[in-house]
Order: sequence, then structure tokens, then C-alpha cells
Amino acid sequence: MVKNFSSRGGNLLFLVAGKINAVPDVLWGQLYKSKRAVENLLKQFDFKVLRSSCWSNEKDLSILIFELEKVFLENVKKHYGPPVGSKEEEKFLDKYVNSEVTIAGPYIEGERWIVHVKRRYTDARSLLEDRLKIDGGRSFGVADKVAKAFKSSFKIYLDDEVLKIYRENRDFASFLTKFISGRPLWLE
Repeated sequence: MVKNFSSRGGNLLFLVAGKINAVPDVLWGQLYKSKRAVENLLKQFDFKVLRSSCWSNEKDLSILIFELEKVFLENVKKHYGPPVGSKEEEKFLDKYVNSEVTIAGPYIEGERWIVHVKRRYTDARSLLEDRLKIDGGRSFGVADKVAKAFKSSFKIYLDDEVLKIYRENRDFASFLTKFISGRPLWLE
């Protein structure tokens, strides 16, 4: 598995929580709901999630896993505004003409207004650290019991930073190896 990390190029993000006070049936529902919430947050800030999953030993360790196209994004993004001459045009121009987030524009491309803006977050880890510190993620849909666990403590690992957990937990190692291969068992 260690070889797979280096050869694949990276972009795995692991969100690790300790004990979540819930029976297994409730725990898994909470984990899957939280995974979807974190995935939606990442997408909202332009991080493309290729796939995701979650794992737990159902005692004192739960991990949400996200494979991202990129963990780090460029500082600038192209934002498409309204069509030229539309009723939203004036509002768009008022918002972006003298804005601190505007890098270039507004300008017209084809029949639309375009502006290049500075991204608020260019690093997926920073985004999650900032948003989870506030309320454990409740504000963007993380399930209650998982949010309580995140509020008390969470860790975010990128790629091979998770190797310590991998080496110490055989069940997680098996799960992660299968996740990285990306193949269903019946194709093995």
C-alpha cells in the first residue's frame, strides 16, 4: 500500500474523529450523512471529489475519506456573470467593479460578463479546519453526534500522513487498500 501512495500522486484527504457516542446503527447513519455534508462543502468551494467513503472500528476511531482531483487549487477562478444587457448586469457590475476579490475584469466574453476572482480557500485542509472549528460542522450539515466528536477533536491527514493509523490498525489498512485499488471484490 505504501507504494500505491507514492505512485498514484496523492490527493487523499482523511478526516479523523475519535469516539462517537452512538450505537453502530446510528453511528453509520451519522457517518454517511456527515460524509455527504463534507463532500458538499468541498464542492461548494470548487474542490472536485472523485469518490469518498467512511470507515469506523465502531469504538474509538472513525474516518471520512475523500479522494480529490486536487487538494490545492489555483488562487484565481473565472466567474461567469449574467448575459450582457440582462437585468442582473448592474448588480453584477456593482459587486465586482471595485471589489477586493476581483483580480481581473469585469469584461465581456461572448455574450456574458466575466470576472476573475480570488478564491477564499485554495487548500482543502484549511477549508475543513476553519469550518469544523466553528461548530463541528453542524452549520453545513454534519450529523449531530459526529459534529460533537469533531468539536472536541479532529485531525486531517493528507495522503501518506495517515500511515501511522494504517500501520496500527489492520482493519483500517485492509479497508484503505481496497479503497485505493478502486475495484470491487468480484473483479479481483
